[in-house]
Amino acid sequence: MTKLLTRYLTIAAMLFVATACEKNDEPAPPATVGLSFAEEATVIDRNTDAKTATIVINVDAPLTKTELEQRLKLNYTSESAKENTDYRIVSQTITENPLRVALEVEALPSLARTSQEITISFDQSMQPITLGTIPEFTLTLLPYSPASTWADPSNIYYQPKVYYNNPETGTWQSIASNFTVLVEDDAAVLGFVNNAVAESGVALFNMVRLYSAEIGSTNIKTARINSERTLEFIPSAAGAKQGTVNVIPQDVTITRANGTTFKIGISGQGTYNEETGLIDVVVNFNETAIGGAASVARTYKISTVTLSL
Repeated sequence: MTKLLTRYLTIAAMLFVATACEKNDEPAPPATVGLSFAEEATVIDRNTDAKTATIVINVDAPLTKTELEQRLKLNYTSESAKENTDYRIVSQTITENPLRVALEVEALPSLARTSQEITISFDQSMQPITLGTIPEFTLTLLPYSPASTWADPSNIYYQPKVYYNNPETGTWQSIASNFTVLVEDDAAVLGFVNNAVAESGVALFNMVRLYSAEIGSTNIKTARINSERTLEFIPSAAGAKQGTVNVIPQDVTITRANGTTFKIGISGQGTYNEETGLIDVVVNFNETAIGGAASVARTYKISTVTLSL
């Protein structure tokens, strides 16, 4: 019995040693890389002077700068923004003590009219990899807004200077009460809305006076004319400060003094220049709803400063 037990123990010891040797013969796995973005997101606003952003990646791993340079690979994915068209990678710098990566990204002039999102992530080819608490980074590029030249979102009373060329007198007349608004989902659109007074409106191309006989009043609170999307700005090129302005075709609802309503169609086209702050536009009015002509053209100037005409 004792001899048999001794034999079993000897065999077990030999198997243990053999297994240990096999494990020691296996190659050690390559070192994992601990990577994490320092922040989750940032925004570049094309309407400001700051057109670049620095994105930091923290590295916590037993690697040298050279090894990280060889292994680091990032993916930039977006449904709307294209590299070297809407943005560009200015630099990718790796520094030591502590080991970290700094990316500099620049927003390029673009015709985009809505926000663009870019997701930055680590490529799968870097496996095996250990990701930190922030494995992805979101970079948002806000669109340049030509419409903002003629609006001030911080001031509901803001209104540009509007002038109407009276064909009967051949003179320019100023028009008050043209409060402007920007559109959240389209940086190229300007509207005329009275947000300062409830159930009121704006003069909108002098319509409150042009149709005063039909309205029964020249009061903007009576007429209640509002147009959330009135003018569309089309730059001559990405980053250009001038271009074409379109009057967005629509039927404008106007309220009579007795509470009933009628509609006047508007359309048209012109030009704009942000540097001079001037819009020149011809508006076509469809007055058939009140027995008038299908197209009556009138000329206007919209300016950020007072004009001497």
